[in-house]
Amino acid sequence: LADDRYMISMICDGFHLLPEEIRTFYKVKGVSNTIITSDVTSYAALEPGEYTTETGETIELTEEGKLHYPAQNVLYGSASPITKGVGHIIKVTGCTLAEAVRMASTNPAKLYGLSDRGELVPGKRADIILFTLDDYKINIQKTFVKGKLVYQSR
Repeated sequence: LADDRYMISMICDGFHLLPEEIRTFYKVKGVSNTIITSDVTSYAALEPGEYTTETGETIELTEEGKLHYPAQNVLYGSASPITKGVGHIIKVTGCTLAEAVRMASTNPAKLYGLSDRGELVPGKRADIILFTLDDYKINIQKTFVKGKLVYQSR
């Protein structure tokens, strides 16, 4: 954590890390060296309930979006998109919306050497998400990829 050459990736869904852990990692690494990520699984789009995995194990998706093995009460993965992480990191660290969006877009593009995206400047891809933020919850209105509308809410 003390080495500034390295970035940290955090799943900020409210289940993987405690608020204290998120605040500590954020304070140590700062906005420019923090990435919000997710290990979202195919179960994320399903209704809450119990499911059987391909290997025969029982997992549960709760109303809150927690995906876990109920018998052991340990996480199976995530059912939360990165948008939840953006709202949650704002809530627990007090960072700005702009800083949270940077941690979810610009920083990952930088880490992976994707110099054609990650910020809105001339000459780069116009990947844009228009959204509202209501009580730390992101509500996506429109999504553009390379400047073309690919999603619009109803």
